[in-house]
Amino acid sequence: MVSSHIIRPLENKVALITGSSRGIGRGIALQLGKAGAIVYLTGKTPSISQSKKELPSLEQTAKEIRDNGGCSHPIYCDHSKMDEVRSVFKRIEEEQGGRLDILVNNAYSGVTSLVKNAGKKFWECEPEFWDDINNVGLRNAYFCSTYAARLMVPRREGLIVNISSAGGLQYLFSVPYGVGKEAIDRMSVDMGIELKPFGVTCVSLWPSFVRTEMVQENEISFSKAAGMTIDSFKSSLETAESTDFVGKAVVALAADSKKIKKTGRVHITEDLASEYGFTDKNGVIPSSFRSVRSALQFLGWIFSIFDTFLFYKWKQFNFINFLLIVRNVCCLFCSCVWIVLLSYFAARDLNSGKRKIIKCQTGDEKPKKRHGDGDDYQTLAGLDGDLFLKANRKKSLPKKLQKAAEKAKKKKKKGLKDDTREEHISFTKSEIRKPGLSMLSREGVFQKQNQMSINQMSRDSRMSKGSAFV
Repeated sequence: MVSSHIIRPLENKVALITGSSRGIGRGIALQLGKAGAIVYLTGKTPSISQSKKELPSLEQTAKEIRDNGGCSHPIYCDHSKMDEVRSVFKRIEEEQGGRLDILVNNAYSGVTSLVKNAGKKFWECEPEFWDDINNVGLRNAYFCSTYAARLMVPRREGLIVNISSAGGLQYLFSVPYGVGKEAIDRMSVDMGIELKPFGVTCVSLWPSFVRTEMVQENEISFSKAAGMTIDSFKSSLETAESTDFVGKAVVALAADSKKIKKTGRVHITEDLASEYGFTDKNGVIPSSFRSVRSALQFLGWIFSIFDTFLFYKWKQFNFINFLLIVRNVCCLFCSCVWIVLLSYFAARDLNSGKRKIIKCQTGDEKPKKRHGDGDDYQTLAGLDGDLFLKANRKKSLPKKLQKAAEKAKKKKKKGLKDDTREEHISFTKSEIRKPGLSMLSREGVFQKQNQMSINQMSRDSRMSKGSAFV
């Protein structure tokens, strides 16, 4: 008997998990049962498979759910036969009063064919290989989703989870496998769009590398299909996620009252673990396949930088690909530098536009008139050293002009002729009203000029905020 204090977030929810005899489907079914759901599970294996290792059967999975205090209903169904699939949903409709809250499309019959054809190119396989991979997979998922939606839409609630993989993003195992997974992801997106107005959520779920019974039993074949050495494959298997971890991800999604916000998207089990706070059996969250560690481990360092269409296998690296790497790195670097420079000049011009501009000219040269658009500016014309010193009595000039006044004073003492030079200095409006500049204004050295473009002044005069160029 299970203690009554255990939290069951999915109490009395009706769930259907296809392909639940073993593997990922079994882990999902067990976790949904622990969460309190009424679990319908399908499979076509009536007894333990005859193999080197004993694999769980559908009845064993159902019994384990009941032993943990859950409710289970095993249904034998060949998902390649749509009449049997239809009868499963009809039974649920009759027994549960038309209610179905959760559908997990996990049934997949392509594992045996993948192992059998490991390492072969698509033209080396029989065309029927496509049906072996995508019949009980993509096609069955569409049929099951259709029947499930007919039960969920009238009640305006429900969750459809399509188990997919990263094979829809990059090459993995074979051509039919990748096409099928990509199609499932796109199907989830489009179904999510159509189901969202009716309150039904549809998502794709990507587990990472999972320690299933089939994988553990066929290490050599799967390592060959994945293009990995047996040692690296075993090393990856040690850190792979368990089937229960995938089940916890489904439970977390189903229990989320705001799951409709996640509809029409692809979700990764490790990302959901970080969001909802659950861990694997060992108390840790496995590395996501998007992490740097996984990229280095499975795909080589190059996949952490470039798209998979450029290097789909590290062993096929050649000089042409190396040149493409160099080109892409150079383009990326130049783009970053260009963006930084544009941001810098844009920020500088923006700041310059907030200030009152005064052009201070020493010597006898008359200022050039400029025309444009922007803020008004004033010119100090014919300003000699004596006037500088007079204006700077008691250090009344702004610090920006004190340096120029000191230069004028030194030249006067040495008897040097003050050659013509320009200083471009920016001031705020409050600085213009200070005593030193006000005195210069009374001497009549300010001359109003036409408006001038701040951007043009920045180009022509190379003036920056708070600085002077002599």
